[in-house]
Amino acid sequence: MAERQFVLDGYGGTDVRGGYRLFSFRAGLNDAAERSHLLFRAILMRNHGRDRDMEVNAIFPTMQYPDPYGETVDWDDWNDLVDMYYDSRGWDRKIGWPYRETWEKYGLKDIADELEKLGKLPKRSAVTK
Repeated sequence: MAERQFVLDGYGGTDVRGGYRLFSFRAGLNDAAERSHLLFRAILMRNHGRDRDMEVNAIFPTMQYPDPYGETVDWDDWNDLVDMYYDSRGWDRKIGWPYRETWEKYGLKDIADELEKLGKLPKRSAVTK
């Protein structure tokens, strides 16, 4: 039986360029997925005023169902986790909305401009910079 090799645009086998191109393709998909997530977030912010309080209060009750080991998360740990999530995404911890830099990082300056007009673009404080 002949050995099968993964080939991407003519590159395959031991040629490392194929791996590089695959990684670049994957990174491009990640950016596209993040843009999509941000656009959905913008719709929720604009049309429904979606913010941290809505999310934390809506999701926390489901976190009270015990895991297979009988453990649940407490309110403080849950909020710490949400803080870490927002920090990793470039969102304001208090309101749960992305900062201008986050929108612009993904080529969505026009969305940031529109949200700013609506008063839904958080400003970074000296503490969060």
